[in-house]
Amino acid sequence: MNFKFRIFLIFLNLALILTTMTACRNTSADKNQNRRTTTDFVTESVTEESMAAETTTEDTTKKSTIKHNEKLNMDLLSDLGLTYSQIEAKRGKQIKEVMHNGGYGYLFENSFGYYFFSGRGFSEKDINGNPIPFIVDKEKCSSIWLTNTKDLFLGLSQAIDVFKIEKTFGVNYVKTYWNELENSYSSVFEYVNIMISIETAKKDVIEPDSLLWLSIYEIR
Repeated sequence: MNFKFRIFLIFLNLALILTTMTACRNTSADKNQNRRTTTDFVTESVTEESMAAETTTEDTTKKSTIKHNEKLNMDLLSDLGLTYSQIEAKRGKQIKEVMHNGGYGYLFENSFGYYFFSGRGFSEKDINGNPIPFIVDKEKCSSIWLTNTKDLFLGLSQAIDVFKIEKTFGVNYVKTYWNELENSYSSVFEYVNIMISIETAKKDVIEPDSLLWLSIYEIR
C-alpha cells in the first residue's frame, strides 16, 4: 500500500471520528433540551394549578361573603326554610299562636316573632268552629312576623332613612308603598332570596322598633 493511500485512509478515519463525536454532542444537546422542556412544562403546569387553586379559593371566599353579612342577624335569617320540629329544637316549645291573613303563626319560647310555615292547611275545627292548623313537618318556615327591625339590623339604634339602611346593612332597597292592610307604610328590601318588609309610621323612615316581615321567595 503506497504512502498517499495510507494518508487518505488516516484522513478518512479522522473525518468519521469527528462526525461521530459531533453527532453524539448533538444528541446529548437534544436530550438536555428535551429535559429542560419537560422541566419547564412541569413547572408551568404546577404554576397553572396553583393559580387555579388560588382562583378557586378566591371564588369560594366571594361566595361565602355573599351568603354571610356581619351587619345582619344571620341566626335569625337561618330560621327561614327550617321545618317546624327544627324550629322547635332551636327556639324551644311553642307558647302561642295567632291567625293572620288566613294562616297561623307560631311563637316559640326563644323566637324573634311569629313563624309561618308553607303549605299550612286547615283540616279540622275546634268546639267553637275555629279552624285547627294541620301540622306537617315537611312544611318549612316561609316567613317570620312581628320582629323588631333592630333584631335584624345589628347595631341599629336610631331612626334612619331607607337609603342609609341599604348602604349600611348591604340590602337592596326595592320600594315604599302604603299598606292598607296594616294601615302603615311598608318599605321593602331584598337580601339574596329574602324579602324584608318593614312597617313604618313615616314614609321611608326606619326606626329600631319598627315591625317587619321576613319572607323567603321559594321554599323547596
